[in-house]
Amino acid sequence: MLTAVILPTIMCVNRSVLFGLLGLISSFSFGQGLEFSTTSLDFGSLQKGQSDSLQLTCYNRGESPIQVLDVNLYSQSLNKDFKLIADTAFTLAADDSAAIWVKFKPVHNINYNTELVVLCEYYGAYSIDVKGIGTYPGTYYSSTQNLSEQALKDALKTKLNTGAIALGYNTGRDWLYMTIDNQQFNGEGASQNRIETAYTGRVVEGYVNRSAAQTNGNVNTEHTWPQSLGASSDPANSDLFHLYVVDASANSVRSNNPFGHVLSATWQNGGSLYGGGIFEPRDAQKGKTARSMLYFATRYGNSSNFLSVQVPNANGQFVTQEQVLRQWAAQFPVNTIDSIRNEKIFGLQKNRNPYIDHPEFLERITTLSTNSVAATVRSISVNLPEQNGSIAKLSFGGTVGDTVSYNLVITSAGNAAQNLTLSTSNGANLGWAQSAVSVNPGESVTIELKISRSQQVHEEDTIVISGFGITSLRIPVQVDFFSTGLNSLVKEVTLYPNPGQGVFQIALENAYPAEMEIFDSRGVKVKSAVLNTPLNEIRLSELYAGVYFVRIWNEHGNVLIPYVLK
Repeated sequence: MLTAVILPTIMCVNRSVLFGLLGLISSFSFGQGLEFSTTSLDFGSLQKGQSDSLQLTCYNRGESPIQVLDVNLYSQSLNKDFKLIADTAFTLAADDSAAIWVKFKPVHNINYNTELVVLCEYYGAYSIDVKGIGTYPGTYYSSTQNLSEQALKDALKTKLNTGAIALGYNTGRDWLYMTIDNQQFNGEGASQNRIETAYTGRVVEGYVNRSAAQTNGNVNTEHTWPQSLGASSDPANSDLFHLYVVDASANSVRSNNPFGHVLSATWQNGGSLYGGGIFEPRDAQKGKTARSMLYFATRYGNSSNFLSVQVPNANGQFVTQEQVLRQWAAQFPVNTIDSIRNEKIFGLQKNRNPYIDHPEFLERITTLSTNSVAATVRSISVNLPEQNGSIAKLSFGGTVGDTVSYNLVITSAGNAAQNLTLSTSNGANLGWAQSAVSVNPGESVTIELKISRSQQVHEEDTIVISGFGITSLRIPVQVDFFSTGLNSLVKEVTLYPNPGQGVFQIALENAYPAEMEIFDSRGVKVKSAVLNTPLNEIRLSELYAGVYFVRIWNEHGNVLIPYVLK
């Protein structure tokens, strides 16, 4: 299913309809917003497990503080290997700077590309490109660099078969019993030949060779991928990556049954279960079994469609065997013994199990059962204010003839290019330069809204962002522009002291009666009054420190005065 994912920021930034009026006050300015030290953070090439951090410096070149409400590093899909360091909300004083740190620690051998978006109060958002290259140590997997889906499957299959040696079934089993899974030599520290059966955990020890272990210990060799379903001839028959020592009885019960979660057991031993034609290994074996099966399918293909068989998952739902094996591989990760086993088999067989070395390969392959193609996901993320769980109204305004602006940053959060159109429900002119844009995966576009009016207006409208395969995003907008009226009103109003402690006087010289409204920095009205006398005392002592906007008007005009509450 194709969906649109909208990720609004959780900070509220209602843009006051009054901000455009600040042009009337020559001593107060919001400046020009933020500037940045770079438009791109490029980490270059790092090996898996290595990490590096880069600094983005943001500058406030204006005369007033700027509130950075949020810094969002898009971490969808594989780009989770980028991380933000420290707080992402802060106030930047006038003529000051602050650092935003990003850490990169790659897990995959791919080219990474994502966006960092900085959201500011009043100004909107700014985007910074973030990229890096992850590599794997050594050269064994160099042919898989930056590949995914079927191309990655094909590269792995070629690598697993190139130079690999078929040991033969008897020779392979000898190595299995005497070295590969022998706890005297596999890192588990036994003092004599000792082996633990894969399905039941029963221990056989003190044997002198494979034949003695089989005869006296009642064990034999399990083909995880059944011989009857595609593993009957070499190299598959002797491939050590899917061979394990098991109890003879458990081997008989497992037979060629698929792996899954047993809903009703008719046999159990040592934690392994059988019932309804399904075999479930004990937990200690589940991850090993899963990685063996997935290796086999990668090297030899989905023989007899065995991975596609429907089996119960942990919730009792029927899914493909591959889905259950993927769940086990993730739930029971690679341990030290698995890695030692991988190295020992590589020394003998001259190939490796990629899902032991790099389990994350499975994140880049949708299916091993059939041709692997990623589902197309088209989604967009827009940094927007949110209020009470929904997108807050964007409010713009000023005096007639002013121009106010705001940046909308749209990021493609999917894996396919997204063609978008912007429109308004009621046809309001919001001044964007282009109404059709294309956004590539991991990239952003910035839509600058530039709004002005030639006459006094009050408009309610909705920005609609639409595209193929996504749910349209609707952003409520309010536009208010006021006539300045007679200039004499500006000259006849005085507010003092400013800055102040929350108590100030408004002196009206031949300008009363008048009406007054006070708004906070989000555009929320916090006080209103009628001014009927030449001198009026106003108290804001119950409010928090910050910048407030005092609008005064009558039939002669209106004026807006910023007031700083210390």
